[in-house]
Amino acid sequence: MTFTMIFPAVPSNVDPAVYQGRPTGETTQSVVSTLVRYVPLAEGAMALQGPADLQPELAESWTQEDSGSYVFTLREALSPSGNQVTSDDVLWTFQRGLETDFITPFLLNVGGIDGENPIEVIDDRTFRLVAPSANSLTLPVLTWYGMGIIDSVEARSQATDEDPWAQEWMATNSASYGAFQVESMIPGEEIRLTKNPNYWGADSVAIDNVVMRAVPDAGNRMLLVGSGEVDFVGGLTFDLFQSVVAAGGDGIDPIAGLDVNLDKLSLNTRFAPFDDVRVRQAISLAIDRDALIAGAYAGLGTPGLYPISTAIPQPDPPTDMAARYDPDAARALLAEAGLADGFEFTLSINPSSGPGPYAEQVAVLIQDQLRDVGIGVSIDLISSPADFNTATRGGELDAWLFGTRPLVNDVAYFLLLAVGPMSVKLEGYGSEAVDDLLGRIVAEPLGPARDALLSEMQSLLASDVPYVPLVETVLPWVHLGEFGGVAPNPLGALYLQDVTP
Repeated sequence: MTFTMIFPAVPSNVDPAVYQGRPTGETTQSVVSTLVRYVPLAEGAMALQGPADLQPELAESWTQEDSGSYVFTLREALSPSGNQVTSDDVLWTFQRGLETDFITPFLLNVGGIDGENPIEVIDDRTFRLVAPSANSLTLPVLTWYGMGIIDSVEARSQATDEDPWAQEWMATNSASYGAFQVESMIPGEEIRLTKNPNYWGADSVAIDNVVMRAVPDAGNRMLLVGSGEVDFVGGLTFDLFQSVVAAGGDGIDPIAGLDVNLDKLSLNTRFAPFDDVRVRQAISLAIDRDALIAGAYAGLGTPGLYPISTAIPQPDPPTDMAARYDPDAARALLAEAGLADGFEFTLSINPSSGPGPYAEQVAVLIQDQLRDVGIGVSIDLISSPADFNTATRGGELDAWLFGTRPLVNDVAYFLLLAVGPMSVKLEGYGSEAVDDLLGRIVAEPLGPARDALLSEMQSLLASDVPYVPLVETVLPWVHLGEFGGVAPNPLGALYLQDVTP
């Protein structure tokens, strides 16, 4: 049984230590096996899986010691080459990540894991994850596919003195204990996977072969929806997705999948007038999010009423602090801030970097809405993603549109990167109160006490408006054929081992 998938792009490298943006998450995750993974998404779920929704994958079990460290026991699992997974594989994988991958060291730090010697081998099937500063993110960071455990025997056989981590070979090959392995690859064009017959859960994996193909043009992807030649189409534009919905058709199932992405309007708080919270609040009040969704998102998505996407598990946000559309209140706040006559600023956009190909539509709608309260907006299209990212990180821009999708689906992780001490503080926003509260949230185990701290954080950020939330997006997927289990995980991809006829 073959499952054919079409994407706007596929990576040119499937090494789990090489991150090439969204295409990597959609494909590379399928050729690794992490120690833990998220449980399948429950039908009708209103939020994606979080730290409380983990299940064993390559690890069979784990216990936490008084020191904070975890002792893991591995499954009896074989790679496609027939090699048994061992604690030495785990050690080599983490050592490799620390040497070759910029994300792994960061996530180890976030999870309070020793960044120099994270793994201590106890025996062939047992090892210690050394976490002297263990926190609520220690286990969730292990869901990152870049930490998928590598068959070190196979990988080392492909290594050379010049390439001790077998990076050249692993660019187009896989050495994992996951459900699938790379059969062939045309970098940037097509990846073919075949089922790992030795996978520990092979009996429950229904798919024998997977084809992942890049079709950059959205119109061509749309044509493939009707052709019946594919089983899954990702990355349609919102308007084309709605065309599929309107057309209907036997066997065609459009899925507006849950997504943790939050499109936002970033305001540079380093400069006046955005350093005045009243101005940030006024801009938020002047934006009609329902109109944005109707005009730029083809009616798909949810108004962004809070600085934290509600697709991330969290306590119910405070309704009295929700963003709303109230131009009169916006004008009153501007007058209170001494800007009754309004002001002008430049809004920069780059469709490739965020929020997406609809960035210009969003910018024009915001321009019209802010004009209504006396704020003049000039739109600057920065065509180069590299130039755009350099400008945002350099604090050069007045304001810009951006999308934000956390690698770990937890409020604490999201905030660490968005506004906390580990963030690059793109908007220049900083708060000792936020940093202190966030530190307590990270340290607090999952449970009612942590939820109470999260509720306090929700209210604080809703009042401070570190950036203006706009829209919680959806994943515009189209599924064709008689397959079940097609549901997103928090990384915006499928667990292909869960897909069934």
